[in-house]
Amino acid sequence: MKHVRIRTIAVFAIAGLAGALLLRTSQSVQIAEEKLTALKTSVAQEKDSIQMLNAEWAYLNNPERLERLSKEYLDLMPPQPASITTESAAIPAKIEELPSAADPAVLTAQPVSVQAKPPATKLPAKTSPAPIKSKPSTDKDFTALLKNIQKGTP
Repeated sequence: MKHVRIRTIAVFAIAGLAGALLLRTSQSVQIAEEKLTALKTSVAQEKDSIQMLNAEWAYLNNPERLERLSKEYLDLMPPQPASITTESAAIPAKIEELPSAADPAVLTAQPVSVQAKPPATKLPAKTSPAPIKSKPSTDKDFTALLKNIQKGTP
């Protein structure tokens, strides 16, 4: 009878351990499934975000829109025949580098009087384009920009 009690206790202990192990495994599977669901949701949101950014990129790089903006803000004009020269003396041989603003010699340098040499040949007067006018941005944040895009305004 003693053997029966020891066997019975051992069987119940093993069954209890198996149940506890099964419960632990079940809980870890549920946690892993929740993480997987969260990751799938995150991936779907990122794909939507990428799709929206691609659509916005396509809108912003629309050639008609870029042409309209360049005409509105850049004041560019095609080169005129008078601004083209065939004389090699009018083309500088070497362009000197400008010193960087971080250079200490630039900060302490005194202004130097420069006298320009008259050109060897008279070139037609160059017309310089008007300075670029920049308008302040009316969109303060990304959500306002998205709302404007949805409305169809730039």
